[in-house]
Amino acid sequence: MFTDRRPARHTAVDAGMAWWRITAYPDPALVDEVAAVFVQYTGGAAVEDPALVDAVGAARRAPDLVRPRGPAVTGYLAPGLRRRRRLLLAALAGLIPRRRVVTGFCHSSQWDEAWKKYYHAHRVGSRLVVVPAWETYAAPPGETVIRLDPGPAFGNGTHPTTELCLEFLEEVAPKGARVADVGTGSGILAIAAALCGARRVAAVDVDGTALAWAAQNAALNGVAGIVRFYRGAFLAPVRRRTFDLILANLTAVLLTRLAPEAAAALREGGMLVAGGIIAPRALDVREALVRAGLVVKGDRVRDGWVAFLAGRRER
Repeated sequence: MFTDRRPARHTAVDAGMAWWRITAYPDPALVDEVAAVFVQYTGGAAVEDPALVDAVGAARRAPDLVRPRGPAVTGYLAPGLRRRRRLLLAALAGLIPRRRVVTGFCHSSQWDEAWKKYYHAHRVGSRLVVVPAWETYAAPPGETVIRLDPGPAFGNGTHPTTELCLEFLEEVAPKGARVADVGTGSGILAIAAALCGARRVAAVDVDGTALAWAAQNAALNGVAGIVRFYRGAFLAPVRRRTFDLILANLTAVLLTRLAPEAAAALREGGMLVAGGIIAPRALDVREALVRAGLVVKGDRVRDGWVAFLAGRRER
């Protein structure tokens, strides 16, 4: 994974660029491992809830594939990255049958229009409201509005994993805190932390495209001076810093790897919000957090997904 200790530089995202879109349809028990493979080779993974996708009529059948009733995991690669695509497909072949992996080209403008039809203002917790950048929304007193155009990056506020992390974030109220957001995606958690009063937020991702969208979203919300973006794996780009709060909406596999780094990077009294965990892997993540010296202070469960709130063990 590419690591750059300097703040990431960003340019405007080309909305008409063609991308490789790779979608895998794994068995439910393998979702986490498959998502981790996508993160390794593409920098991100979008996990779809089939029930939700079918409900809005957005699911598409591949001509040579009968779509299973299980989840779908999707990642995107720039067209020039042929070797990386081959490596990704080879890694996926070790987990699921080849017929359950579909590849093809997709223009970013195509997926933009497809999901914008179903993406509207969405309340999370008691006062957070995620509003698409293209919608007009009059916020009543007491609401905190997060304006977002996630583009191809993960995190539009409607997935249970993002909801659970935002709810924990609202609960811990990071006013004046130094925050890290690991795997920032669209930047939604980093932006929410800044809007909730964080003093400084370091948003980290391995995917340069996601960082570009996240930086645009930070500017859209007026928090570009609070949130800084770094390209790299886990907390490597900010390894010499300590934080009051670490946000990590990843996968169970990646969270078990992150746990020791997160524990070492938390200040006294610091907290970790860990999301993106499918229910069957929740115990593994909990045990990894405890082994790293953290105390699990709370958990939330929704639609088969789990998030933990953990803190440093008192000495």
